[in-house]
Parts: sequence; structure tokens; C-alpha cells
Amino acid sequence: MNNRKRFIHIPLMPSQRKFLESAAPVKGFSGPVGSGKTYAICYQALRSAAENPGCTGLLGAPTYDMLVDVTVPILMELLDRHEIDYTYRKSQNVVTIKPSRSRILLRSLDCPEHLRGTNLAWFGIDELTYSKKAAWERLEARVRDPDARSHRMFAVWTPNGFDWVYKRFISQNRIKDHQAIIAEPFENLAVLARRPDYYAQLKNSYDPLLYQQEVLGQYLNTKSGRAYHAWSEANTDAGLRFVPQERGARVAGPVGKELA
Repeated sequence: MNNRKRFIHIPLMPSQRKFLESAAPVKGFSGPVGSGKTYAICYQALRSAAENPGCTGLLGAPTYDMLVDVTVPILMELLDRHEIDYTYRKSQNVVTIKPSRSRILLRSLDCPEHLRGTNLAWFGIDELTYSKKAAWERLEARVRDPDARSHRMFAVWTPNGFDWVYKRFISQNRIKDHQAIIAEPFENLAVLARRPDYYAQLKNSYDPLLYQQEVLGQYLNTKSGRAYHAWSEANTDAGLRFVPQERGARVAGPVGKELA
């Protein structure tokens, strides 16, 4: 058997590089749109497969549609681009990396109870903030393959408020051995080279809170103050007045009738 190591040179953005170079057993990559999160997690999946010859890992996404439309195509693209010999059994959603004899299970996470069973060397989750916490917990219990050389758990995500992912990876009370790399906005110069107006267009299209979350990658509560955060004088109607002291925050109409 040929045990020679093969080194693959890949172009990386700064945050992608920090994520891939991290040796933390549990690590995450938090980034806005265009920060290369799915490419980063697929590269890490290939690295983990190489580090654990003959073992099984799992690459997952929140839904089946996201898995087959986003995650799997990028994994296939990287395998082909770097001429890595593999087989893909689409009916079983399993990729086998021939040089290392490693398997990558491709799974949707919308039904966490279906994740029980297989012993894993590693797992990675794309867009973790849109996955159920139970899915992570089921997979966490499966990372116990005795033949694995490097047990690892990793994920990438777009911020989605102060959710369970934020509490686990980002907050002051985060789990001690979890490391999160937070990408800076506008790192993707390749996107800007192709579409210089890409981020400007999003700024014009999104409301301010959504822009801060999706494009700047900030953690904030987008569900609070939704009725008034975008209020301006342009919304003013002289015939209406807001009565906050009234129960239910009713609005009084111009003829004195309360509008619920």
C-alpha cells in the first residue's frame, strides 16, 4: 500500500486559514455571506478523512435540499479539482476516498434520531445555526471510533442571533474546549473582483438589522424591536398617534377610535 503523503496547496482567505489551522478538537467558523464557509468545511472534511485512514466521518447540512444543492456539489468540486481518487454512491450518499480508504457519510440533520448508530472519527456541519441542537448532540455521542487517530467535531455557520450556537461557541459562558473563528466582512476579494457592487446591492436590499447579521456577520437580536427599528419620519402619518401606555400598544386613529 502506498502511504506517501500528498500535499494540496489551496488559496485561502485569512479566516478560512485560521479555521483550518486550528488544532482544537471542537471548532467553528462564524462568517457572513461570501466568507467561504462551505469551502472551509469541505476542506476540513477532506483533511479529517486523510488523517483517519479506514475510518468513517460525517458531513451534514440542516436539510436534504441544502445538502444536495450546496454542500455536496462543493465537496465534489474539490475532489475533482485536486484529482483525489474517490467513489460516490449517490443512492447511499456515501463518498469513499480511495487513497485513505476513508468514508464520508453525507447526511441531512432534519431528523436527529436518524443519526444514531455509526461510530465516527469526526463530523462536520454546514450552517449549524439552522440545525437543531439535538442533531449536534446525537453526533457528538457518535465520535468514538477506537481506530481514529484524530477525533474532531467542526461546523460553520452564519450568525443567527443569540441562539444555542452562540452560547456554545461565542458567549462568555461558552464551552471551554470550543474554539470559534469569526470572519471579518468583505474578506472575499474574488467576489468583489467579479461583482464590485455585490455588497452595496445587499445593503440596498436588506433592512439594517439583516444587513448587519448576514453581511457584516454580527450577533444581534433581529427579533426585538421589529416594528420600530426601521421607523423614520417618512413613515409618519399625522392622523395616527402611538399610545405606548395603552395595553397592547394600541394606535389611536384620527376620529378617536382605537385601532388594534
